[in-house]
Amino acid sequence: MKSLQKALQASFAVLILSGCATSVALPQTQSESRISASSGASSRDLRAGFGRPETISGTISSVDERGVLILKREGPSEPATTQLTVSETPNPDSAAPARSGEVQTSPGPGQTDYTFRITSSTQIQINGQNKSVADLAGVGNRRATVRFIPRRSGNFASSIEVRQ
Repeated sequence: MKSLQKALQASFAVLILSGCATSVALPQTQSESRISASSGASSRDLRAGFGRPETISGTISSVDERGVLILKREGPSEPATTQLTVSETPNPDSAAPARSGEVQTSPGPGQTDYTFRITSSTQIQINGQNKSVADLAGVGNRRATVRFIPRRSGNFASSIEVRQ
């Protein structure tokens, strides 16, 4: 009976020590488990890099008020696109839909869209001046350079620089 009691105590001690080792290896304070309202990512996720920081340049396609930037790159090094042109002959009777239509395809410029998440720690510069996400939303179709870190939950922009 005493040997069973000692074995249970030893097992309990091992469980407690392994739990302490886990909590030492992965500290969880309130600041680490906090979730960013603008990005929806925890601060632990923001620190856990999936890859090395990268830099990419392109044209701003859109900026969402939730902090999502879409950057497009065009050129021969990007995958080719196909442009569709639809021509319709109007019907003389205005109440009826178009009579006939024609669709033409032509090769378009190579284009790739990249999506980045903007957080409160993203540094935004427009023409050398520090700006906010709201200011960035007003500068569509301008060249930008984005420095970002690929993570499991998306590409997080660390800095965005827009120039004329």
